[in-house]
Amino acid sequence: MTVQPSISGTKVKRTKFFFGYRYMWTPRQLAETTSYVAAGVRKDVTDAPEWTKEVHYPMAEHNIVEKDFINSVAINVYHDGKEGLAQHFDDAVRFKQPIFTLRLFSDARLSFGSQLYGFCNGAFIIPLPRGCICVMEENSYAANGVKHCVRPCDMTGKSAAVIMRQMHH
Repeated sequence: MTVQPSISGTKVKRTKFFFGYRYMWTPRQLAETTSYVAAGVRKDVTDAPEWTKEVHYPMAEHNIVEKDFINSVAINVYHDGKEGLAQHFDDAVRFKQPIFTLRLFSDARLSFGSQLYGFCNGAFIIPLPRGCICVMEENSYAANGVKHCVRPCDMTGKSAAVIMRQMHH
């Protein structure tokens, strides 16, 4: 359950890795009778690898995140940059805020308030240059007031996002 690929035809477009905790998100998972037990949060994944601490600890040293705040790491690998991530909230029922994202491999944009996934509309976007850390603050408009997504037009090529957060136990 640590690795979940998204396949289109015969090509893997995106691979999602869960470490520490995972959450139910696919239509098939959400259709399961037990999908809402524990708000869809599961512990049946691999613990976070040591290398994730190489990201987390410097963030704690620079007061970006509390030292032991992060207990879940999810990694989205966008293999060809042609598939993004649909509109969603990182809901406060499952995730304690703030939520931290490190962008790898290439630049992207995070779009907020898009009415239709894949279309160039919405309330606003923020650039995510390769190597940046995006912080969605607790009780902020970006975290709680509007859905966000990474549209295909927001990608510049192969990309990855390391999402670090605290899952409620």
